[in-house]
Amino acid sequence: MLNVGMQGWSDTSEVDSLMSVFYQVISFEDGDAPDWERMAALFSAHARITRITPQGIDYLDLSSFRLMAEELIEVGAFTSFFECEVARRLDRFGDVLHIASAYETRVSPTALDYVERGINSLQLVREGGKWKILSLCWDTNAPFDLHGLGSLIAGETSHGQN
Repeated sequence: MLNVGMQGWSDTSEVDSLMSVFYQVISFEDGDAPDWERMAALFSAHARITRITPQGIDYLDLSSFRLMAEELIEVGAFTSFFECEVARRLDRFGDVLHIASAYETRVSPTALDYVERGINSLQLVREGGKWKILSLCWDTNAPFDLHGLGSLIAGETSHGQN
């Protein structure tokens, strides 16, 4: 995974761990569901989730996101779901962190090809000495060019305290 510019930053392993768990908890096997309890621990109590689709924009909190996902699983729209991070761009502004996390979605963890690629835009804040996800946003119809990803990822910066 490409992760540019965070060498020497003291929170690197905490953010790496948070992002690893983020993708673990939203992924699930056939007949299973996301790990809602672990997911809730990653998010701020004030978090918002925004999904942009060709049909409109869904503005959700974690509870309404869970209801939407459970309904999609129940009707068979998703029988399994695996998403993994392939690259990341970080911009830090003191106790605010923006992450552009490029992902691939697959039908199983061993699938040779991906179903889709995209970018999850996350904003994190320091709460109680830990990074928490304050917002998650993605556009299901945004164009994605893996070859152009380097230019997206290359601009990683840190502003303010390290």
